[in-house]
Parts: sequence; structure tokens; C-alpha cells
Amino acid sequence: MKKSHFPLLLLSVLALSQVMCATITIENQSGEEASVQLTVASGGSYSGRVPPGGSIYWTVSRSGPYTVSVMPFEPYKDLILANRKIAQRFFETGALDTSEMAEFRRLQLNIAQLFLSDVATSCSGKISEISEFVEDDFENIFVTISYDQQTGKWNAACG
Repeated sequence: MKKSHFPLLLLSVLALSQVMCATITIENQSGEEASVQLTVASGGSYSGRVPPGGSIYWTVSRSGPYTVSVMPFEPYKDLILANRKIAQRFFETGALDTSEMAEFRRLQLNIAQLFLSDVATSCSGKISEISEFVEDDFENIFVTISYDQQTGKWNAACG
């Protein structure tokens, strides 16, 4: 009786598909610090700070569309610090009063609105299907961001 290698082949393909991924690198080509947010098709969202002339990267394992949003770091930082103070009070006391809960909700809304405001910008692209880059085992995607001193706005170019 001849043995089938199909189950072993299927298992190998499934294992290989789990290690394949894409790396999205965001490079800040300006002299200003930026806050960036990466949103991917799987519903994942990543955020971080990119120093002037620096870069940040994330590795994602699903194909599909992605969006990179960028905005100035200072307003974002101020909201995050205020948010952390309220969270710290909650962890210390185990509860928040009504005014603290209202402030927490307001801060969350302001953070979301900041990424949608005119001080922010975004670009979108697509992470390839695994079969499109199987030879390399991963895909490298480069996004450049820069700050225009004259307009006071950020620019983003997804690769």
C-alpha cells in the first residue's frame, strides 16, 4: 500500500503560513517628533512615537489593507499623560467617581478625534497575500512621514 504524503505536505504549508509576515517600517524624515498609528485589516491597531530622523516598525501576520496615521507628538502626549493619571487613580483606589469617569471618556474621545483632525494625516496600502511573497518569507513595507514647516502639516507616503 502506497503512503500518501498529502497530510505532511498540508501540515508543512500550514506551519509555513504561520511564520510568514510583513514588516511595516515608518521612517520620520523630519526634525519633528510624531505620533503614529497603524491599523491593519485584522482589526489590530498599533501606536507609537517616532523621534526626528528615527523609525519604528511592526510585524503583522495577515494580508489586507493597512492605514498609517500621523500627527504631532505633543498634543497626543498631553492627552495620554492625563489619561494615565486617571488610570493610576483607578488602580490605586479600585474605583473612579463620576467626574473622573466623565474625564476618562472625554480623554478617550479627544485622542480618537486628534487622529481624525486636520493636524493629522494618513496613507493606506495593502499587505500582500502570502503567495505573493513566499520566496522571501516576508514582505517589507516602508512608509515615510515628514513635517512641512510652511503648512504646519504632516505628510505620509505608504510604499
